Amino acid sequence: MLKKRTISSSLILAILLLCFQSCKQENTNTKNQVIIRVAADANSLNPLKARGEVSNYICMQVFQTLVGYDYENGMPVGIIAEEMPTEKKIDSNTSIFTYTLRNNVRFDSTHALRAEDVLFSFKLAICPGIVSSGGANYYEFIDSLIIDPINQNQIHIYCHGNYFLNKYFTGDFFILPQFIYDPQNILNQYSIAELRKPDILDNNPELNAYIEFFNQSKFEKDKNFIKGSGPYEIADWQSNQRIILQKKKNWWAAELDSESCLFDQNPSILQYEIISDNTTALTALKSNKIDLIKGINAKAFQELENQTELKTERVVKCAYDYLAFNCNHDLLKDHSIRKALAFLVNKQELIDKLYFGNAKNALSPISSQQKDLINNNLIEYTFSMDSTVSILKANQWTDSDKNGVLDKTIKGELVELSFDYLFNNNDEVRKSFGIILQSRAKSIGIELNLIGVEWSSYLEKLKSGDFDLCYGSVSSAPIPPDLYSSFHSKSANGGRNYSNYQSEEADRLIEAIRNTNSTRQRIKHYHDLQTIINRDLPKVILVEPMETFAYSPQLLPLTTSPIRPNYWAPSIQIK
Repeated sequence: MLKKRTISSSLILAILLLCFQSCKQENTNTKNQVIIRVAADANSLNPLKARGEVSNYICMQVFQTLVGYDYENGMPVGIIAEEMPTEKKIDSNTSIFTYTLRNNVRFDSTHALRAEDVLFSFKLAICPGIVSSGGANYYEFIDSLIIDPINQNQIHIYCHGNYFLNKYFTGDFFILPQFIYDPQNILNQYSIAELRKPDILDNNPELNAYIEFFNQSKFEKDKNFIKGSGPYEIADWQSNQRIILQKKKNWWAAELDSESCLFDQNPSILQYEIISDNTTALTALKSNKIDLIKGINAKAFQELENQTELKTERVVKCAYDYLAFNCNHDLLKDHSIRKALAFLVNKQELIDKLYFGNAKNALSPISSQQKDLINNNLIEYTFSMDSTVSILKANQWTDSDKNGVLDKTIKGELVELSFDYLFNNNDEVRKSFGIILQSRAKSIGIELNLIGVEWSSYLEKLKSGDFDLCYGSVSSAPIPPDLYSSFHSKSANGGRNYSNYQSEEADRLIEAIRNTNSTRQRIKHYHDLQTIINRDLPKVILVEPMETFAYSPQLLPLTTSPIRPNYWAPSIQIK
């Protein structure tokens, strides 16, 4: 619902467009500038504190990791490191992952990136007291980092356990220049083991002083203290208005652009214009004040596709939408009830009428990009109200009191078939899905109450289990997924297994996937796990949504990617 305003929305729009006009009078791109709309400001450009898509995405253009994923082909690629690490097994529980750094990596013209910066950055990621990152738990499997005594460009990372994603995670932390973020080399005095001691901050004024130093806002907001080895640097940041990146001169990786799109550095200026209102953003694009927007709602995108003044693209995300059942609910513990509700879902209607074609049917929690891992023999609970009615009749659900809601006597108490459907109220797809499901359920005697709440309350209710049914979404990376957080029993009741699904059979397979060294066996476990989840129905896997883009005809065709945020801005080219 639109809030009341003291001045007209048309006047506000005129003022905003005047502001954009001052930023870009004529979109001739004489400065090789690309202006991209983002819906919110960055919270921080300190990569350890960055939260949300905008902050993380801009950090990726200023800072770099050892390895990453190419936006064009989804394959892992060496960035600061020459390539993915080699792995050497020491014993049944210990591995060494070895990275070789590229020779010429630099933060700027006078400071080379050294192996010592990698060691420092890892210590920073696990350092207690950093207002942070959660790195201490995330990197718990890493025991030590050793710089090779002979080849100073080699780093050996010692890890315990057989977790199958270790080789991906050992190289995914941002590398920061120690000369800026720790000019007194304080962290050099502490080993990784020492930083992990629970009492390390007790009676330690020097380390506490360093933590206070690092937590200063200048490392989050001040362009003079935000420095990395990436292709761009901060030129200006006007809070809640725009963030402007400028291309580094004589960047160290400029000659590697044929190796991966991650080494592209095409626009001279990348300007992220903060426009919270979608209608205002579309108007600015049509008025040639910005060059690119994404995340366009399905109906508006369909309208854009039918005109020729702008270009459009869409791409299937590494993500899926779902309808979750709270398996702790007295009625939803019953598989037959979950199955009956699943038959009320019309996925094709969701795709056609709510997503306007910008989604594809899904059955598995594994991305369709992971073709080898997908089980192609899963059951589709095809929309069938007759099937729902048959299941409920077979389980003695009747409307005994003639109030329009099916009921049943359970343990001496008359219980009605009534549920709450939770959604975040700023999402029109989720709201409309609930309205349709509510109407359909009502026609056969199931009461569905729609509970729309703002985003933070929605997340709190998911975590606390304060819902019966909910609409949600899960995103993934272009690597084999770890389904532990979504489906393992230990992730229920307060974790991210919001369905509170608990199955010893599923748990065993999830753990086997995590720990087996055999790719063939892991694929079999993935297939078996999908069969169990599909059978047990803790959630109905609905669709894989698409990301939508609209952009200026002055740009060459946009290369999109399933990997969030689904494009790589440094690769954009201007005609």
